[in-house]
Amino acid sequence: MKKHEFNPIHFHVPLKGLSYVIWVQIPYDPAEEKALPHSVNANQPMSSNFQFVYNTVLGDIRTMSYAPDKNWSGFVLMFPARLNHLVYPFYTSDDYRISISGNIDFVD
Repeated sequence: MKKHEFNPIHFHVPLKGLSYVIWVQIPYDPAEEKALPHSVNANQPMSSNFQFVYNTVLGDIRTMSYAPDKNWSGFVLMFPARLNHLVYPFYTSDDYRISISGNIDFVD
């Protein structure tokens, strides 16, 4: 992904399987991203984050955010394919954020 690019909320198919993301290159410092004017004044600064969005058993919407940094190179995160997730844009680097994502299907 280039600077300012993002992935809107989505989930993956196969519906029974797992999805994963492997971070290869993170070209920014999350602290610098959170220090930008649009982040520092936000209730929940999310620049550059990877985030899950889900409902509780009572129907409340909850999120779980990750702030990958340069040390995350090679880190793998696996999750249910139907779990909604999104990736926020980054602003402080002209290099690419590189990740690999995919799905693992369970066959009956």
